[in-house]
Amino acid sequence: MWLIRKYNYEIKVIAHALGGVVAAYVPLLVIPWVLYVVGYEGIFRTLHNRNRTGRAHQWAAYVVGMEMMMRMSRSGLPYEMAKYSVILLMLCGIIFMRRSSNQAAWLILYFVLQLPSIVMLVQSGNIEEARQLAVFNLTGPLCLALSGIYFLRRRLTEEDFTVICKQMLLPMAATVGWLFIRTPRLSELEFSFGANAAASGFGPNQMASVLGFGILLIGMAFLFRIKIFQNPLFGLGFILLLAYRALLTFSRGGMAAPILILGGIFLYFLFTEQRFQRKIGRQIVVIALIAAAGYGVFQYINQATNNALYNRYAGISQGKQVGADKYTSGRLDILRIDFEIFTDHPFLGIGPGLGRDIRYEYGYHERVAAHIEFSRLPAEHGLLGFIALFILLFFPVSEFFKRKTLEGRLILLTGVLFCLFFMLHSATRIALPMFMYGLGLCVPVFRIKFDSI
Repeated sequence: MWLIRKYNYEIKVIAHALGGVVAAYVPLLVIPWVLYVVGYEGIFRTLHNRNRTGRAHQWAAYVVGMEMMMRMSRSGLPYEMAKYSVILLMLCGIIFMRRSSNQAAWLILYFVLQLPSIVMLVQSGNIEEARQLAVFNLTGPLCLALSGIYFLRRRLTEEDFTVICKQMLLPMAATVGWLFIRTPRLSELEFSFGANAAASGFGPNQMASVLGFGILLIGMAFLFRIKIFQNPLFGLGFILLLAYRALLTFSRGGMAAPILILGGIFLYFLFTEQRFQRKIGRQIVVIALIAAAGYGVFQYINQATNNALYNRYAGISQGKQVGADKYTSGRLDILRIDFEIFTDHPFLGIGPGLGRDIRYEYGYHERVAAHIEFSRLPAEHGLLGFIALFILLFFPVSEFFKRKTLEGRLILLTGVLFCLFFMLHSATRIALPMFMYGLGLCVPVFRIKFDSI
C-alpha cells in the first residue's frame, strides 16, 4: 500500500494512458469523460464550495490538456468545447473572487476592442456563418482575457502550482495512449516536407504544441525542483514519449517553443539569479540529460524516416534549400498580405475570420484562416485590433518588472512566452496557450528549494 501512496501520481498517469487506449477503441467514451470533468468536478463542485480550494483553475488546467482528445474523438462534442469549458470555469471562479486588481481593466479592454468589427460580419448577410466566424476567432481572446482576470494577483502556493502542472499532464498521457492506437505505425507512415497529419491524429501544429508544452512543463519542473513525479526516471520517460509523438507530427513550431523557452529561461536565470547560479552544476546536468534524450529520439525518427525529419527542420526539399516563405509554410506571405489588408481597411478591419477569403483575393494561393495572431488583429480588427495587440504584448512586460522573485518571473515567462510562440504559427486555435497566458500573471507565494533532495 505504501508504494501506491508514494507513486500515486505515476499510477494516475499510467491509468490515463490506458484510458486513452480504451477511448481510442470507443471514442464515444470521451463524452461522459468530458461531462464529468467539466460538469461535475469543475462547474458543480466549484460552485458548491465557492472555489475555496481553487477547483476552477485546477479543472480548467485538466481541460486544456485534454483538448486534443476532445477533437480527435469526433464524438459530437462542440469543436470549441475546451474553450467554452475554460470560459465557464474561469467565470465560476471570478464570481467568488473577493477582490480584483484594477489592472484587470486592461485585459477586459483587450477583448472588448475586438467586438466592434463584428459589424463587418453582420453586413455579409449570412447570420449563421457570421456566428461561426465570431465564435472561432473570438473565443480564444475571451478565454485569454478571463484567464488573465482570474489569475491576476491570485496567490498560489507551491501545492496549488504543482496540482495545476499535474492536472495538465494527466490528459496528455491519455492523448499519447490514443495516438499509439489510432495512428499508423512508424513503418507505415509516409513523410514529405510538410507536416504529417496521419501521425498527428488531428492538426499537426496543435498536437505538437500541446505535447511540446508537456515537455516544457516537465523540463521546468526538473530544472527548478518542482516535484511532479516521485521517480525522476518516470518523468524522463514521459518526456521521451511526448517528444516521440510530437516529432512525428513534423510540425516545427510545437517543438521549437519548448526548446527555445527552456533554453532562454535557463540563460536568463543563469545571469540574473544567485540562487540559481549556486546550483549551476546540477542545472547543466539537467539540461544536458533532457537535450541528450531529445537528440536520441530525433535521431531514431530521422533514421526511420530516411532523413525526412532532418530535411523538414533544415528546410531541404528535393535536395534543395527552400526559401523563407516555403520554410514558414507561407506564413511570411500571410504576414505581408495582412499588412496590406490593414492599410486598406485601417478603421474596423475586415471582420473576424473574413481574412480567409480576402487573403485569397489579395493573392494568396489558397483560402486560409489566420495563422499569425499578431497580423490577424490589425487586419481583421483595424486600429482597435492594433491597440489590442499592444495590450497583449506589453501588459505582461509591465507585470514582469513588478515581480522581484525568481518564482514570479519564472511562471510569467513560461506562460506568456509559450502563448506568444503559439500565436506566431497558430493564432488562438486552442485553449492551452490562452490559459497559460493567464496563469503567468499569478503571484506565487512559495520559494523554490534548490537545496532540497
